[in-house]
Amino acid sequence: MKASKLLGVRQPAVSNTLSNLRSKFDDALFSMPNCQPTTKSHRMAEILFPAMDCLQKAIEKVKHLDAD
Repeated sequence: MKASKLLGVRQPAVSNTLSNLRSKFDDALFSMPNCQPTTKSHRMAEILFPAMDCLQKAIEKVKHLDAD
């Protein structure tokens, strides 16, 4: 499945965002032609995934506030 479909956006939006991230982090992020994450991408994921998980849990808690 294409990334754009998974994210619910159009392909140009994914391409533009990926280009911005590549520039910001000075890394290709994915190697071609098989689109494997770079070493830097793996290291970034190790740092960012716990923070993203924490944020997702906080969002779920906020959603439940509306149910009370």
